Amino acid sequence: MDFWRAVAILGRRRWLILLSVVVATALTFAATRLVGSRWMASVRFFNTPETIQMPDPGNPMTLDDRGNDEINTRKQAGVYTAVVRSPQVLQPALKKLGLTALPPDLMQNVKFEVQNQRIFELQVTDASPTRAGELANALAESFEEQYRNLYTERAGRVVRLLAEQLQIADQKLAEATRKLDAYRREHRIPYGNTAVEIITPALSRLQAAKQQRDDVSQRLSEARARVQIASNERDRLPATITQERTVSTNPTIKALEDELAVAEKNLVVEQSRYTEEHIVVKRAKALRDGVSARLKEERLAYQKTGPKSTVQVPNPQREVIEGQIRELRQEVSGYEAQLGSLGTTIAQLEGEVGKFADMDIPLQTLMADMNERNQQRANINARLQSARQALDVATRQNPLVIMDRVSDLNPPVDTARGRTMKLILLAALCSLVGVSGLVIAFDSIDRRIRTIGEAELALPARVLAAIPQPLGPVTPNTLARASEHHPLSVHSEQFRFLAFHLLSTREQGMRSIMVASAKAGQGCTATAANLAITLAQAGQRVILVDANLRTPMLHEVFGLENEAGFATLLQRPDASTLETVLRPTSISSLRVISSGPGSENPWELLRSENLIHVAHRLRDLADYVIYDTPSALAFTDALNLAPAVDAALLCVRALEQPSGAEQKLVELLEQSDVTVLGSVLNDVPASVLESYQNYQRYYPPAGGNGNGHGHGGAPAAPRGGVALAEPKVGSATRAWMEATGRTNGHGPEDLS
Repeated sequence: MDFWRAVAILGRRRWLILLSVVVATALTFAATRLVGSRWMASVRFFNTPETIQMPDPGNPMTLDDRGNDEINTRKQAGVYTAVVRSPQVLQPALKKLGLTALPPDLMQNVKFEVQNQRIFELQVTDASPTRAGELANALAESFEEQYRNLYTERAGRVVRLLAEQLQIADQKLAEATRKLDAYRREHRIPYGNTAVEIITPALSRLQAAKQQRDDVSQRLSEARARVQIASNERDRLPATITQERTVSTNPTIKALEDELAVAEKNLVVEQSRYTEEHIVVKRAKALRDGVSARLKEERLAYQKTGPKSTVQVPNPQREVIEGQIRELRQEVSGYEAQLGSLGTTIAQLEGEVGKFADMDIPLQTLMADMNERNQQRANINARLQSARQALDVATRQNPLVIMDRVSDLNPPVDTARGRTMKLILLAALCSLVGVSGLVIAFDSIDRRIRTIGEAELALPARVLAAIPQPLGPVTPNTLARASEHHPLSVHSEQFRFLAFHLLSTREQGMRSIMVASAKAGQGCTATAANLAITLAQAGQRVILVDANLRTPMLHEVFGLENEAGFATLLQRPDASTLETVLRPTSISSLRVISSGPGSENPWELLRSENLIHVAHRLRDLADYVIYDTPSALAFTDALNLAPAVDAALLCVRALEQPSGAEQKLVELLEQSDVTVLGSVLNDVPASVLESYQNYQRYYPPAGGNGNGHGHGGAPAAPRGGVALAEPKVGSATRAWMEATGRTNGHGPEDLS
């Protein structure tokens, strides 16, 4: 709900809201007068600085709680209130005043209030200022004496209880200390050292040994990997190679071969240490390639000059790799020996650590128990010292001292002064807010259709016209012919909007219109009559048919006889019957067919083949045929009439809650191939119509005759809400046809 809608709702209920505020204000004022004045006398007490909060022997946190002064002060005020209401304080005070019975509501009217951490105020409320002051002074003196006795007695009791608790705590502490000393002697644990302090060096050595074992294991894995790589490389090399042998000795070739073997060995060693991209490996390869090239040159030169022969010799590269494998295997053996030694060391250290670990838990438990007992003793001793100090203060001075008694300088105060006006203003404000909230809440849950916007959202068909409630010269009895008798009324204007819509859709062939409603009493008859009158005033030939065979009303609206009508025509659809049932009205272009005598079986009449024949003949005789029908969901008449009409108008009465019947009716009509043009919202409050709000000065007042067309209202209707017509004019169909100037071969004689 938006703001302006809420303002509009409150504006409509402003008198109810104002009345509620006035009633609430009057009742509040009367209630305050009945209650009368209330006088409060107060006596101030001072909590001496030397007074220390008395510890509770059963609450070890009392001393820690003293830091929250505000909470403790409120608690202390509650204690004072309980003491002052006790018989030990009340009886001496009443005896001093000579009273034999307690004043009414004295227990509820006596209390202590906190002014600050040191000042408390005893407040006594009574209807009499004199009695309030006397009671306050007497209770203050009795309370001061009684509270000092209670405080001193309690302080002594607390000291005794705490002394007993301290003795028990000393015994428990001694027992815990004895058990700890016995355990140390049994396991030879030096004083001042815990098992954790003893076990820490052993844990450090164990951790170092495990770290060394992990390092050796990693190096062993790397050495074994290198052995495997060297073995694979050795297996890829041939065991022997073919070598040229000279017939005679050539020292140059011999020297180059030795140099090449050394270069090959160095290359293999460097490859086992570094990658192929390393600079050392690249240099070794370059040296080997250079020696190999020189050796080839020498051999080629020798082959040209001397005899040659070849021989199979061991592969020098394979021999170099086998030497490396032997070195790596010796390294692996060394690592394996180190792992064995480290495993033995780790086992010894783990045993040593396990022995101390078994002693750690009992030792820690005994030490924790001794520390706890020691802490408990310290707390009890601190509370005992505080209690002794409080007892000493209580014996030397009163913990509470009267600062200010009730007197001429501290008189009782009228607490009702100014309260009446505050209560009245509060009551007025609460009633204003409460009633406004209720009005808005009830309006929010009210699902009745009150405005055109709500109708657009709730109804299944758009709203074509909003007919206001009877107002001004239009009364419930004249509403059915308002367009004829009160042409300047807002009702007539709304029916003209509806007629304008029909005239705009004439090209679509919408000439036969049924006015229907889902429930009874929705204004179908008044809508059909005014629509027919408005179309006729626009120069259209209109036939208004009362197809309501259940509760017919149109013959009463137009003051017609109902001896023959629509039911008669459906039984005998001939020219003479049509001539008889077509009744002229005071409007030349409008003719009416009443319902006719009641039928024992309307279903049989409306389901007969004569219905379509009659409907076609009526369309030939007029520009528009308007049918008034009964409730479409209570009776089947409207649905049976569907084949005879082109479209339908849905009538809905405002200020009623939609139940879904309208949606069901629209669905049934659409299933029968009847176009629902829209909805007509009847009985709309005039205050929501913009045309009425903005142009109401153009509409004639009640009792006016409106531009000479009205007569102060038509004759009263004998049945609910439908106007009777003026006297009939004319009776012949031919006369009506000639008056309209549209005979053209469409007379009633053509019906046959």
